[in-house]
Amino acid sequence: MASGVLHRPPVGNILLVYTSTSFIVSLLIITNSFVYRYIHLCRAEFSYIYVVKKWRNTVIAVNALVVIDWLIMTVHCGLNNNFDRVQNVSVVESLTGFDLHQTGFLAYSNQMSEDGLAELLVAGNMFLIWGLLVISCFCAIRIAITLKKSTINSNARKLHSQLFMLLLIQTACPALLLQAPLTAVYVLLFSGTSSSGTIGIVIGIMFALFPNFDPLIPMIFLKEYRTYIVGVIRMKADKQGVTSIIVRPTIIT
Repeated sequence: MASGVLHRPPVGNILLVYTSTSFIVSLLIITNSFVYRYIHLCRAEFSYIYVVKKWRNTVIAVNALVVIDWLIMTVHCGLNNNFDRVQNVSVVESLTGFDLHQTGFLAYSNQMSEDGLAELLVAGNMFLIWGLLVISCFCAIRIAITLKKSTINSNARKLHSQLFMLLLIQTACPALLLQAPLTAVYVLLFSGTSSSGTIGIVIGIMFALFPNFDPLIPMIFLKEYRTYIVGVIRMKADKQGVTSIIVRPTIIT
């Protein structure tokens, strides 16, 4: 459900779709980072994928199809399903305090929907997000093994290890704050289990924490990022602290 100044439809609905899409885009960025690092470290013979235009366009097209599939699911299942306007409107309003007729929202119920396509899209995207996590974990394991066995110099090994650790931390953030609550939602949805308002609040808080924590991870866990940011802040402070002195010549006749 949308909240804040722009909560009314259709703006609230559009912003919810945008927020939902940003989740899958974040997962794709992390997965692509792992695949890119895996190919260049473990399977260098396939590095042409990122050089040859045909293969590069193929990678872009696959990622675009995943995003489009997610958008179709969000719009078809979330916007076109008005189950709570019919029967559950009073229940939802009593739990949230929002007037659903004046609030943008995304909603789906497999108990009240006879749309087979909607169920297929929801189930397919459930396997999709966990498939992305499996790919990331596989690449992470192979990268770790390669770094232990490789004979590269210590500086290069240190750099690769730092980037690898950053990728692991960046994977843990969406796994805990996106994939875990999404899995809980899917389990409740397909098992037909009723959830309390507390569960909904916890899931909502986890979703809301992701965009706040994810950008902070590089700054917290990488010394180079912290050094760079501190340097930029100091440069700005030094510029503000410099006072200009104007010297005007005096002519004595």
